[in-house]
Amino acid sequence: MTGKPMQSEFAVTTYVSQSDLDNLLDTLQQRGYRVVFLDGSSVISKASLFTQVEKDFPLPEDYKRVHNWASFEDDLWNMVFSFEEDRIALVWSHVERMLDGGLEDFVMAADVLTGLSRLVYEKEIDLSIFFVGEGPNFQRLEH
Repeated sequence: MTGKPMQSEFAVTTYVSQSDLDNLLDTLQQRGYRVVFLDGSSVISKASLFTQVEKDFPLPEDYKRVHNWASFEDDLWNMVFSFEEDRIALVWSHVERMLDGGLEDFVMAADVLTGLSRLVYEKEIDLSIFFVGEGPNFQRLEH
């Protein structure tokens, strides 16, 4: 931590086309981000999100208790602060699957993630969130 104001390269949340996933992951790794990947291919609700988080995120065993939004936020907080890196990218693929039938859960998850990103930014940690999906809501990366 330098004491200077930190600047993020990315917005708090960025919506990216699924077709650019590999390019996004390469770009993040080249820029020194620790990438935490959530495979959203089977995520359609709060319950399936929590199950996938427990599978995909590097949470210590004693933190794998995701069963409500508060524990989801607590576990993400603990995960972020367990990393040595101060540049972290959370990449959630196939987000469009939650838009049909799980929209309310997606909005809540996005709120938790963006809130956490803003909180850890105050501690000089860059947590950038990437929602990756198919359809017109997900833009191609600029090359």
